[in-house]
Amino acid sequence: MSYSLQLYLTNIASIEKIIDSKDQTILSEILESDFSEDNSDGHEEFNQTVSEEIKSALENLVMGTPDRELDPADYGYALELIVASKGERLETALFKETRYSFLEQVQYVLPLVERPLPFKIPTWEGFPSVGYMTNQECKEFEGDLDHPEPIVRAGRDELFDWIAAAANENADLIGFWY
Repeated sequence: MSYSLQLYLTNIASIEKIIDSKDQTILSEILESDFSEDNSDGHEEFNQTVSEEIKSALENLVMGTPDRELDPADYGYALELIVASKGERLETALFKETRYSFLEQVQYVLPLVERPLPFKIPTWEGFPSVGYMTNQECKEFEGDLDHPEPIVRAGRDELFDWIAAAANENADLIGFWY
């Protein structure tokens, strides 16, 4: 099984306003979004599919009507649809098809995959793992990672680029790992 990190520049406050907003227009906009991207850099095309279960979870998140019959993980995937429709997906080349042990070695990436979100949504165990860093945390971030493996140093550099982008664009980072 391969794992992948999807990371977005976004605004946590704007995402929070969508949850339980009961705004049918926003829900329709999200459902009409195109969640595929053509990557000309040779990486696999990103394509977030919207199953009926994820669509129901999305409707429940926006309309504020949780359904105990749904798999709680579907709320995580539905949350990614909200974030993807309102944010900018970042390239995560070194974090495609990577195991948790690589995330642990890079270490600073861990809040982006295992930090409870500040949203009032149903919780779930397992995938997707979700996390975030606020814009203020990105602006104040000071990290260093001296590691003997070049791939780990490259992963660190990619992470530091994401943090710099969030700081410079006054955005937050939200990550989904599955």
